[in-house]
Amino acid sequence: MVNFMNIVNDSLLIYSAYPSKLDIEKINLNTQQITGRISLEMESHKETFFDKNRGYLAANDSLIIYAYTYKKQIDIYGVDDMKLRKRLVGENTVPHIVVGDVKETEFRQRELVAGKHYFYIRCRKPKNMEGCFIEVYDYSGRSIAQYELTEMLYAFDVDEDNSTIYGYNSDIFEDGFLKYTLNGSE
Repeated sequence: MVNFMNIVNDSLLIYSAYPSKLDIEKINLNTQQITGRISLEMESHKETFFDKNRGYLAANDSLIIYAYTYKKQIDIYGVDDMKLRKRLVGENTVPHIVVGDVKETEFRQRELVAGKHYFYIRCRKPKNMEGCFIEVYDYSGRSIAQYELTEMLYAFDVDEDNSTIYGYNSDIFEDGFLKYTLNGSE
C-alpha cells in the first residue's frame, strides 16, 4: 500500500497511516518515536479507498501538503507543529463517491509532488475528456499555473531547475515516459 513517505529535515519521517487510518504521522528517525499526528476523520463504512477524506501527501522541510482525492480541497500544515496553516477549497467540495465502483466515482486530485518552490497536483479531466492537468501552487497557497496534458499520467515528477515535468503511462507510450517542458512544448 502507498503511504506517501517523506523524509524531511534529515531526521523526520512524514507519512500517511493509510489504509488502517487516514492520519498523517511524524516520526523522529533518531529516537524512533512518533512526535506528531494530524487526525483525519474516517467515514463509518469499511472501504477506506472510497473514504471522502482520503488524499495524497507530500512534504518538504517546512510544510505538509494534503490534497483530497474526491473533493477539491488542499490542506497545508506546518511540519514543526503539525497545525493547519491554510485550507484551499475549490468549487467541487462535495464528493461523488460510489463505494466499490471506481468507474462511477469522481476523482479530483490524484497525485502530488512537493518541489523546492511550488507543489504540483495531477488532476483528472472530466470523464468524457482524455488526459489530465497539473495544477501548480506556491507554498502560500496561491495558484501559479495549470498545465493541460493530452495524455493521462499515472505518475509524475517535476524538475523545477529545468522547468520539466516527467510523466509515466505505459498504456500509451512505447517506453512509458513523457517529458513536458513547462514552456508548453511536449
